[in-house]
Amino acid sequence: MHEVISKLKPLSIKEVFFGASGFNIVDGSSINKLQLGYSIDPDGNDLTGMNEGDWQDSWVVIGTDTEVGDPFFVDISESSLPVYTAMHGNEYWEPELVATSLTSFLELLSYLHGLSCTSSDLT
Repeated sequence: MHEVISKLKPLSIKEVFFGASGFNIVDGSSINKLQLGYSIDPDGNDLTGMNEGDWQDSWVVIGTDTEVGDPFFVDISESSLPVYTAMHGNEYWEPELVATSLTSFLELLSYLHGLSCTSSDLT
């Protein structure tokens, strides 16, 4: 998780919107709080499992969708740190690949943020 935190710390972007949708991105210091309800419950009990559809121990939430709260998470068991999302509120987690690496995901967010700033300057 240290590598994930080190990549998030210098990030000045906390929210990115495109149209009505967007992302909230955690800063490195708040990442542990964001794990509540995913890998641990409020009492600190482990919520992860080894079965298909369980929240995996290697998944670290780095942000949420602004509209419905779906998590964006990194799989720290893979060296490239791919980023996934999954629908919140289902009885199982079915990850969908968003970016092949955390680095490319953060670059994309920076690009989208730049576009949204440019668009708001035009209005």
